[in-house]
Order: sequence, then C-alpha cells, then structure tokens
Amino acid sequence: QVRQSMLGVYGQSEMHWNPWLRTIAGLRADQLSASVTSLTQAANSGSAGATKLSPKGSVILGPWHRTELFLNAGLGIHSNDARGMTTRMDPRTGQAIDRVPALVGSRGQEIGLKSEAISNLQTSLAWWRLHFDSELVYRADTGDTQAGRASQRSGIEWGNLWTPTRQFSMQLNMAWTQARYVDPLSVGPYVVNAPQRVAHLNLMLK
Repeated sequence: QVRQSMLGVYGQSEMHWNPWLRTIAGLRADQLSASVTSLTQAANSGSAGATKLSPKGSVILGPWHRTELFLNAGLGIHSNDARGMTTRMDPRTGQAIDRVPALVGSRGQEIGLKSEAISNLQTSLAWWRLHFDSELVYRADTGDTQAGRASQRSGIEWGNLWTPTRQFSMQLNMAWTQARYVDPLSVGPYVVNAPQRVAHLNLMLK
C-alpha cells in the first residue's frame, strides 16, 4: 500500500532590457512525501520524502524579421518509485539492498529559434541536451522500474503550427534524440527502449 503526495511551487520574473533583448529567471520548488506499507515484508515499510529547488533561466534575442533566437538552461527532477525509497531487503532473495533517492536531479540546455516570418506559419527549431543523475529502467520480469546509471540525451526538435484560415489549422512536431549512458561499463552505452524518433501530426477543423 502506497500513499504519495507531491507539491510544486513555481515563480518567474521577466525583464525587458531593450527592444531586442529580454531575460526570464525562474525558480521551482518540489516536495515529495511517500508512505509505504509492505504486506509481505515488514522491513520494507516506512516513510520517505525529499525537497529540491530547480532554478531556470532564458535569454531571448529579437525579434528581427519576426524571428527570435533563444537560449534556455536549468535544473529539473524526476521521482523514483515510492517502494524503492523505503525497501531495505530484496523480497525474493532476502539480501540487503540500497534505497533509492526520492527525487533525482537533471540538468538541461536548449538553443534555437522561433519564427513567424512566413504568413500564418509559426515554426521553431531547437537543439537540446538533458543529463539525468539516474536513468529509470523498466524491468519486464518484475513489471516495475529500477534506478540505473546516469544518462545523457541530446537531440533536435522541429515544431510547426499552420493556420491558413480561422476554421482550419495543422500542427506538425518532429524530434530526433540520442540517448546514452554517461558511464557505458561493460554492457554498453545505449539506453534500452529509448525512442530515437518521434513525430506528431494534428489536424483541427472548427
């Protein structure tokens, strides 16, 4: 039995330094609490929690010819399985195991451009990179996730929104991603089952 709650608070400040330069500074606070009751192994019951602060920042240059350049960077998080936060003993083998942290940090950067230079078309192109202190790995044998090694992803995203009329719009987003473990060890650098290409097409008629 698991009871889990998470609270997040976010604030930001935007500054316009001149007609072609503005900055955005943000800060997010996340607090996670979990209570686990193991029905088969009492030693794995308990409570856990964590709090993390994630600062973020953006620099936007432009617009020139209805086109902006931007640079984003900041910290983020992902949460682990609450059962892993309190488990001290492997229920199958009885051996002692290490608990996983409640919240895992990440660091990300992004650089790109947004443009409306073409009438009725909003388009953006960005290169990004994301580093996780611990990669979540799905275990098919047990049907759960496991906290793994540190990983890094990088890729390109291309997004488009075309609105030729008030009644019709089309949205097309595409992404190419490379996912690798920071320390490849003997099993190799590839993150198993990590998607490499993603595409999304949406047509809307009002």
